[in-house]
Amino acid sequence: MDESKPNGTSESRRQVLKLLAVAPLAGCVTEPEPEAPPADEEEIPGAPTPLVGEVAVGSVDDFNTEALLAIAGERVAVGRDGDGLWALSLRCGHLGCTIGEGEGVGQLDFAGIRCGCHGSEYGRDGDLRRGPSEQDLDNLALRIEADGTVVIDRDTTVPLGSRTLPVA
Repeated sequence: MDESKPNGTSESRRQVLKLLAVAPLAGCVTEPEPEAPPADEEEIPGAPTPLVGEVAVGSVDDFNTEALLAIAGERVAVGRDGDGLWALSLRCGHLGCTIGEGEGVGQLDFAGIRCGCHGSEYGRDGDLRRGPSEQDLDNLALRIEADGTVVIDRDTTVPLGSRTLPVA
């Protein structure tokens, strides 16, 4: 098939196509969109945003010694051992899954914590034992009111392994 035409439109078309082919080299097009992260690093659709502020989670007497208890709906856990009470955020540092809420999202007990989304494992203090997360769970400030009410401040982190002693 002969592509040439008497009016030269075929040649004009070729010139336009050549210009379009070199236009990116001349900076005439917008930057390409960044590549999507690998599938295992994508944000989880519908992952809950972290809760903030203080929350009263019960009385000191509600927390047994040698136990770690998730507080339903609050995305925190309270542990208690012979040295006192501590609080952890249950938001996994890998992709933000909430540990211990809903079906198939992990487990926690006094022996340790496991995120069900991708398998990160933590000790009872929130210390990272196995990834894919690369960070410990946040240890949160905890105080005990004079009446024995346990209050967690989700906006304030404390050093890993911090304890608060019950009021005597």
